Amino acid sequence: MPNNKRSHEENRRCVCILCFRKGDRPLTATLEALIECHVLPGFADHRGFLPLSICNSCRIKLMSQSSPAPTPLPPKMPYEQVIADLRCLPPLTRERPDCNCWVCHVGSSRANKNVAVYHPFMPDESAAGIATPLGRPPNKAPGPMGDSVVKRCETCSSPVARGLRHQCGQAAKLRYLDALSPYSREHVACGLLREKLGVATSSGSLATASLTSGTGGRPLQVQVAGTSTTEIASVQHSTMRAVKTALNLSTSQTLRAAQVIREASGSKKAVQSGLKEFLFAEGQSVAKFFTAEQRHFFRKQPNGQECVIERSVVFFRDVYAFLAHVSNSRGTAEMHQRVKLAIDGGGNSLKVCVSVTVDGRGCTSSAQLNRFMDSGVKKILILALVEDVKECYQNVSVLMSTIDISSINFTLACDFKLANIISGIQSHSSSHPCLYCEGRPPWEVPAQRRTLGSIRHLASEFQAAGGHQPLAKNFANCVQPPLLPGSDSAELLDVVPPPELHMMLGIVNRLLDALNASWGGNKAYEWAYEAGICRQQYHGGCLEGPACKKLLLKASELWSVLPPHLKLYATAFQDFNAVREACFGQSLAADYSLYIARFQTTCRYLELSVTPKMHALFDHVPAFCGKYGKGLGSFSEQAVESAHSDFEAT
Repeated sequence: MPNNKRSHEENRRCVCILCFRKGDRPLTATLEALIECHVLPGFADHRGFLPLSICNSCRIKLMSQSSPAPTPLPPKMPYEQVIADLRCLPPLTRERPDCNCWVCHVGSSRANKNVAVYHPFMPDESAAGIATPLGRPPNKAPGPMGDSVVKRCETCSSPVARGLRHQCGQAAKLRYLDALSPYSREHVACGLLREKLGVATSSGSLATASLTSGTGGRPLQVQVAGTSTTEIASVQHSTMRAVKTALNLSTSQTLRAAQVIREASGSKKAVQSGLKEFLFAEGQSVAKFFTAEQRHFFRKQPNGQECVIERSVVFFRDVYAFLAHVSNSRGTAEMHQRVKLAIDGGGNSLKVCVSVTVDGRGCTSSAQLNRFMDSGVKKILILALVEDVKECYQNVSVLMSTIDISSINFTLACDFKLANIISGIQSHSSSHPCLYCEGRPPWEVPAQRRTLGSIRHLASEFQAAGGHQPLAKNFANCVQPPLLPGSDSAELLDVVPPPELHMMLGIVNRLLDALNASWGGNKAYEWAYEAGICRQQYHGGCLEGPACKKLLLKASELWSVLPPHLKLYATAFQDFNAVREACFGQSLAADYSLYIARFQTTCRYLELSVTPKMHALFDHVPAFCGKYGKGLGSFSEQAVESAHSDFEAT
């Protein structure tokens, strides 16, 4: 098949933009940027007319311009004259279908790319020895374009010469416009639209330009679309603070997130300015209430002896003023607040926390703006904290002495171990382990309820008797005065509500251990593992809160795999799940006491020994819920337990 002659656009892609010789590589974005910088500023505005290729030699020289030792570029061509020349090329017509410009002459040449082909902008000293296309030599070497300039009509740009028919009219103008390159047509259209929109804006037509078509029909309405400079809504400081709280981000991570948002949107205004100062100011808003001091704590050595260590304690000295500040910040009245004090030693730190909720509700009136409950872990407040000390009466006493809680009304939320420590009672392995009464296993005889006054009196008598640990059982195992303020008549059940989380942990793990022992071969543990209920390795291997709840919900599946003589264990799990749903949440079911009694009967049939936590459920939870008419979830210690992970992440 014969080779078709290249068009002008194809020849432009075969000529080097620097030396005007044959080019063999197309221009990339990087090369165009270097041309803009080192050769022809404004190249992008004229690339619709200029050559769009580059030879390898010029490419290497151009790329070296960004190196410490750049290679000299070839002599600079008169680009302004070149652009003016190429802009005036005559349109192709039926009588003149081929372009004879110098670009097509160089581009269609068969000469080697390293050989110079004649063009009108070649220096005189380089004109000798130039190459011409192969084949029959021309009558003369191509001369400058000025020798064969075609005269054109100033009105329609049609060629004007002797013997050519000249019809100067709209059709000729349109034919000339159609012959322009796409870039040139865009240039003309852009100028026209800018002029039209300017006139429309000045006349108050909402920047709408009307374009009439020569073929008739409705005018085309054109409006300015939104640009990158249009103002966009920025993310406010309060939103970034909510993101920081929801994702447990540090200040540095929050600032990095804001930077990502700005980069993705392409605008520095995508996030409200001053975020760094805002976050640091937020972190310092309660700094005036904090105090840091060195205090002495106790540590038990491997030989059993205790030694004194010094640790830094951070605490709020004036708790009442701090709670007033919290009330003012949340927009709530102090008289409607309920304060829950929490103490825990997890996360390698012993800390005293507080949660402030609105009277009878877990959320403030601004709950629509903040989805976090005031009683949840995201709203918990640290009153005092010391790192790397153990939970014992002496250490808790030192930490509690740093804060003044005598002026506030509160309930205490903590696990059974710390509740006994704070109350001055020995652990659950003692003869009288119950926090709420002076009873002892097997809990068959009703016992007197503990009050702050009774513990103070018995602890004083124990200390007067010599304070020897074996004698503690004679004083209902009250060995230290309570660390809680209050009148002597205040019952422990009112000051320290039953901790529902640790009751559930203790009872569910007790039932699972008993089932595993009766089933044999660790079959109960294996079934739990296959069901996705995993035991943690600390504390001897036990289930945590989510795993306990999952086990209770899968009790029916457990019933189907148990042998007949062990199916009562699955019934016990189901009965306890009914208790959990009835009184362990925020609401209290009307028949909660019936569920507790049914679970107690099931445990009696299983002949399970009643642990202190089971005793608290059977004997003291009904009394507490009946007195206050609320579920145990309102007094739960779960928030401070969940705070461990936040401290570890920080």
